[in-house]
Amino acid sequence: MKVLVASRAGNCLSLSQRIEKEGHIPYFRPLDKHSLSIGEGIAQKDTTLNKKFDLSIFDEARHGKLADTFSCPVVGACRWADHADTNEEYSRQILHLGKVNTCKEIPKNAIVVDCQIWWDGFESHFHSIAMSEDRLMNGDIGPRVDGAGITMRMVHKDSKIVRETASKLENILKKTSYRGPITIRTCVTKEDISALRLFAHINYLPNFSELYKGELTKLFHGIAVGSNGYANFMKDYSISVLVSIPPYPHICVKQTYSPKRIEGLNDPNLKHIWLHDVKKEEGHFVTGGNTGRVMTIAARGRDIIECRRRVYRTLSNINIPYMQYRTDIGWKFEDDEKLLRRWGYI
Repeated sequence: MKVLVASRAGNCLSLSQRIEKEGHIPYFRPLDKHSLSIGEGIAQKDTTLNKKFDLSIFDEARHGKLADTFSCPVVGACRWADHADTNEEYSRQILHLGKVNTCKEIPKNAIVVDCQIWWDGFESHFHSIAMSEDRLMNGDIGPRVDGAGITMRMVHKDSKIVRETASKLENILKKTSYRGPITIRTCVTKEDISALRLFAHINYLPNFSELYKGELTKLFHGIAVGSNGYANFMKDYSISVLVSIPPYPHICVKQTYSPKRIEGLNDPNLKHIWLHDVKKEEGHFVTGGNTGRVMTIAARGRDIIECRRRVYRTLSNINIPYMQYRTDIGWKFEDDEKLLRRWGYI
């Protein structure tokens, strides 16, 4: 199978590596003109988009116009998804049409948790909850970033958190051409659940892949064509931690930064590492000098303690000059999950 992996800034670079290891032919395509060097020496690149692909995977919104021109099955992008993902008011309209309770601000003492499903055009699959910690520094302080750390676990499709949010949108989703993850950011209190907004793009893939037992290529293709059979997932937890380097998150897109050599990557730990702004020079992994988001390291475990031990053990083997990452990922999820269970949402 020939698979196009289209990535704005390298988030799915490691997906192309996994697809190749599964026996398929991936073509990696950075879509941001400032990130064209990402993946050099690591992945086979596509420069023309003229090849006949069997499957195309997009890792972010804003590329729906391009995705809709493809004749092959597509996951993660379409023009509807662009509007849903980038227009907060339109996102809220979709939720209203589905009769999902909404809120514009986070209620006092509410737990913010993402409810995610994967949509194949006919029904939803792979229901999960995730908590994204979006500040750069421990204690959830400092500049806001896109996922400094994420904790995830699968939940039953009949869980109250799924029934009251994502499940209500299925009739609306049937009218779209979108295939892929739908994520609803919810605010949960003991008395009520409401949605802040909806996202329609591939996210949380490092966490998701830790819990999935099977070939990712088959999973993506099944979602794209609506023929996804039973998928086997661990009942474990998964944690992912973002590794970045300064000046991230204060990056100027018109400026590049000198590459830094990455030490400690090897075949065993690359199974749990998702490279982003990375390339190879003279046989060595180096930072790409574009976004400063270097990699995400993920691990699964029977509980949060085991997850944390595994993910930070892998992290301890990585050495990059000036690397920065949070060391407190997972603890908040452990406390909040207890409340979600007590309140009957999961």
